Amino acid sequence: MKRISDCNEVSTPGKQYILTSNMSNRESLDESLIMDYDQVSENYNFVTKALSRLKRSSKNENMKTSYVITSTMNAEKSLAGIFEEYGNFPLPDWMTAAIIRDVSNALIQLHSNQIVHGAVTIDKVFKMKDDFSFCILTSRSHARKMDAHKLMESRAEDTSQLGNVLFRCLTGYEFGSGNPAGSPFTISSDGIILAEKMMARKFSESVQFIVNHPFITDNAKTSTARFLNLNSH
Repeated sequence: MKRISDCNEVSTPGKQYILTSNMSNRESLDESLIMDYDQVSENYNFVTKALSRLKRSSKNENMKTSYVITSTMNAEKSLAGIFEEYGNFPLPDWMTAAIIRDVSNALIQLHSNQIVHGAVTIDKVFKMKDDFSFCILTSRSHARKMDAHKLMESRAEDTSQLGNVLFRCLTGYEFGSGNPAGSPFTISSDGIILAEKMMARKFSESVQFIVNHPFITDNAKTSTARFLNLNSH
């Protein structure tokens, strides 16, 4: 009877190499998992501290200028809720401009603290109770620390998502699901051009560019009603 040690299948150098290699890979995997865990923990702590500095507070007068919220306690209704209640109609240009201006200011505050929001959508934008302003709900579940080597890409991610919000406000529907030219409403061509630029992969401007854009600055000052476009087909 052969002993196990005499079996070629077990004692061949090839099998031993594979076994050793697998053990080595296991150690590398464990090390990688530890590193990933540490990275997630560091990111969580970084975002937590940043949000505690940035979040809007009714107790601190100085923090009322913040457009970042971490709870909906002082919020009235989300932008998604507004569309759900009143229908998928275009918002007035003055209201659209106010929304994009305030959310842009929130992103400026986040980006200056090296935070990427990561989920700039209509269900995260809220009308506040205390005044006519809009804030963006920010959570550690989607916010993250900026990659130092990908600052432009990180900012562009939030900007592109905000472009989608702008398009929805201007038209009443998601980008790609309809043609603004066929709308029965008069839709600002300047607003559409800005939204498309923001959603473009090569858009490299900072969020401050959006705040200073004529569509935002001019329309945020007025509250004129939107008129029907009688020339549409």
